[in-house]
Amino acid sequence: ESHPDKVAEEHKEAAEERFKAIANAHEVLANAETRRLYDLHGHALKPPVLDGFAGPGGAHVFRGGADFQDEDLEALFEAMLRGQRRKEAPRRPEDVWDGVLGLGLVGVGLVLTWAVAPFLGRWALWARWQWRFFVHDVGHAFARA
Repeated sequence: ESHPDKVAEEHKEAAEERFKAIANAHEVLANAETRRLYDLHGHALKPPVLDGFAGPGGAHVFRGGADFQDEDLEALFEAMLRGQRRKEAPRRPEDVWDGVLGLGLVGVGLVLTWAVAPFLGRWALWARWQWRFFVHDVGHAFARA
């Protein structure tokens, strides 16, 4: 029914279009590389051009180098932001609770650090002096020998 030679003359043109589409699909799907490109990019078999870089008539080309203009930078940022815009999921009560819990844990950690720091500081000072005395005593013991 899709081969142009096997249909009536009045349906020949439509059958020819279907036959070309089927042949093209077979050509794409028969080759593993073109099938991979079709899966990634669709009918074009190549990545889409970013709209942010297309000027009037789509003829704008990124120049770079010394000719870099503010418009180029603006188009670059617009294209980057367009790719990042996603519809944000509505917030759930669990999300808020997770944030409060995280802030609470940070607060507890800060309070514990504040409470323990003087003791750790005193212990570090004591250990430092003990080390100095030890090194001094060892130095004198070797000097006498």
